[in-house]
Amino acid sequence: MIKISLILIIMATLNIVIAAPSQPFLQIITEKDKSEVLAIIDRVCADSWCSGDYEYKFSTFSCNDNTAACTLTFKIIDRDAKPGEVNFRNKRCIFKEITSKEKIFTGVTLNEEFYDQLNYCVSNRESK
Repeated sequence: MIKISLILIIMATLNIVIAAPSQPFLQIITEKDKSEVLAIIDRVCADSWCSGDYEYKFSTFSCNDNTAACTLTFKIIDRDAKPGEVNFRNKRCIFKEITSKEKIFTGVTLNEEFYDQLNYCVSNRESK
């Protein structure tokens, strides 16, 4: 009993704190959600950007839980490129302040603010 009391006094004197295990940081989105976001973007693309001179191949969507940012990578493929010319450009869009999957999509549709950012980014990347 004296040993335990002595240890507690030493710990209090040295400001040693025994912390409870911390909770793991919650992921913004799961792997399944990432696949769903890409599928929704593909469907949106068919109704918007993908009907022009370029074809789009959306390849990855990932989120960094520590920075609350998500990145979409894709290729813009020039359908009119001549043989031997490079006919694609690798592009990416970064979305900031994504703190939950509801900031990306709700059900089977994209969140309106996320869609606006996506539309602006893809259109901007096409012109460059």
